[in-house]
Amino acid sequence: MAFPIRNVGFMRKVPRVSPIERALREQEAYRQLEDPWIRLSESYPFQAIAREAASVMASFLQAAQDVNSKASGFSSAYREREAFSSDSSTATAVALNGAAIQRYRLAVQSIAEPQINIGREASIEEPASVHVGANRIAITIDERTTRIDVRITGTETNGQMLAKIKSAINAARTGVTASIENKKDEGTSRLELVSDKTGTRQAFAFTDEIGNVVAATGIGSVMRNAADASYSLNGGAIRTSQTNAIELEKSKVSATLRRPTANKGTDSIEIAIRQHSGKAIEQARQFVESYNEMRDRLGEAGDYVNSAVTKSLDQAVAVGAETLEQIGIHAASFGKLVLDEQRLASSLQLSYEETSQAFIGSQGLARNVERLTARFNEVPANGLLNQKMQALQSFSTYSGSMLPSLKLPGNGLLVNGMV
Repeated sequence: MAFPIRNVGFMRKVPRVSPIERALREQEAYRQLEDPWIRLSESYPFQAIAREAASVMASFLQAAQDVNSKASGFSSAYREREAFSSDSSTATAVALNGAAIQRYRLAVQSIAEPQINIGREASIEEPASVHVGANRIAITIDERTTRIDVRITGTETNGQMLAKIKSAINAARTGVTASIENKKDEGTSRLELVSDKTGTRQAFAFTDEIGNVVAATGIGSVMRNAADASYSLNGGAIRTSQTNAIELEKSKVSATLRRPTANKGTDSIEIAIRQHSGKAIEQARQFVESYNEMRDRLGEAGDYVNSAVTKSLDQAVAVGAETLEQIGIHAASFGKLVLDEQRLASSLQLSYEETSQAFIGSQGLARNVERLTARFNEVPANGLLNQKMQALQSFSTYSGSMLPSLKLPGNGLLVNGMV
């Protein structure tokens, strides 16, 4: 028998009360004691059904999120580049994502060098040869002059004097580093000074302003002048660089010069920028593993999940199936994917662009699966459930009729409220 209820000024009829609901209303739990939902679960299996449905759905959706992440990673993987040098002892190269696929002919006439000054050898144990008292030297580098004071006492040896001068120069941080070269067998030492950077702008000079440090130690003597690198690309004009790090493509490809090419720089080496096939294959491997894991979770969900979910995944993989099989991917039993890495590697080598489009093109495998798994996580969880499953039908009827009385969470009931 139906009975009317009043609802905001108009009348509607509620469905006939089922025997199950009538039995539930007779229970003490229905009378809102403490937590009616928990009390009710002690004597009725609907919460167990909800928990199981929530568990399998959460597991599937988590796996789908991972697949979505792996699918979206294909774009980056296919933009990865690697650089090869035909002679790494002459030059090496690095290519960043998105660099143009290209070959460069590189001829190196000279490499950039720092300046090196070498002082005179002095007997370590003999008295200091520098003026006793205050001394001041000036270091000029890249049009900047720095003055350094060194005080020598009458009791210091040459060894102590050289150590004091080295420490004073290094403390000034002028761009020149001093070190001491010892010859233990001969009992002598000398100062060696090197510019911290390469290039002609790093040339430096020492002068005495007070005392005779430069004259007495010989640190003004240049053993090797600072030099710029000189090179040419693809037979073009000679270029120069203050460093041995040069750009072949702005902000994308750089090379490091290590020595001149043969025949005084008239010969050249090749720098080749290629797609990083290894990254693409690794991304495909991770995607297939993640996709198969998701299919396992879908299989475990059984009848809880709407069959349309399985069909949509099958359809996403079926698009371009013939092309996918040619490049090394095909569907096997239970909807899982099988990856032939050797075939994929061969396909990438023969036609990298066409192979990449099979994954990241508008109707490519990765794009289709990425869009589909994104929708899985956008729709309400109960929208993915199989509403035709008898247990879920009973639960749906039960939860719908009890919601006004039991004050159950109305949002995320199956996943958020139950897990």
